[in-house]
Amino acid sequence: AASCVAPALKQSLMVSGTKTGMTQQLVVANPSAKATSVNIKVWGSDKSGALALSTGSTLTVGAGKESVLNLAAAASGQDALYVTVSSVDTPVAAVVRTIAMDGLVAKGSDYAVPNTVAAKTLAIDGLTEGDAVNLYVYPSRQADVTVSWTDDQGLKKPNQQTLESNRVSVLDLGSAPNSATGLTISEPVAGAAKITNDGDDDQADFALVNASVPMSVSAMAVPDHATAQVGITNISGDERTATLTSYNSVGDTVDQREIALQSGASTTVDLADINDGDVA
Repeated sequence: AASCVAPALKQSLMVSGTKTGMTQQLVVANPSAKATSVNIKVWGSDKSGALALSTGSTLTVGAGKESVLNLAAAASGQDALYVTVSSVDTPVAAVVRTIAMDGLVAKGSDYAVPNTVAAKTLAIDGLTEGDAVNLYVYPSRQADVTVSWTDDQGLKKPNQQTLESNRVSVLDLGSAPNSATGLTISEPVAGAAKITNDGDDDQADFALVNASVPMSVSAMAVPDHATAQVGITNISGDERTATLTSYNSVGDTVDQREIALQSGASTTVDLADINDGDVA
């Protein structure tokens, strides 16, 4: 699943790698009435600095059309990519369609959406015990990055690493520990996570989640009959109280509750617990 993408002249995306078995298709859509030329720039995990793409670094996107670039062919053999898409004439919308296979066995699929946030403190919410988490981090300068699990008591098991500038680092965090519902990332970096769950018959699925910057007010839409959780993290140095308001499909308030969180703490709320799931 992916959120709608607002067109922009420049967008950045974190991509989960181009090793064997990975399909990574950069899809660029131009909703305007004017064609545009798009420049693609890519940084990988092997070394610092932009990569030379084997397929070229320019796309032409017609008016009301979309163009596709095969990133797995353009920059193969990388554990992760950081991609920028810059349009010359009109705003465009970009996503990366990601499919993982091991031979004929499906290992999951998802869409990577633009990741334009690089902040001193970032958060990833909505984790559950046992989730396998790979964290992708791109710093524009050398950075001492601290990654911490979070639960309803605060920060847990901080892990600090020095990361090279202009290179994507992949941090295998293993399985989310008992009670963990999120993680935080320090230093001004761009970050995203691949969260994997194993299934039957050696199958698996994953979700690609961008790290987010804390906001005073935010909103989301949940499809009808969907099972969902809302993740909330307090990255401040003090206790904070969040107000969660839920509305149904006609705009009526169906629930409002206050959630107190200690400094550095996180929690999740099951939407099924709110008025029998009658939320939008």
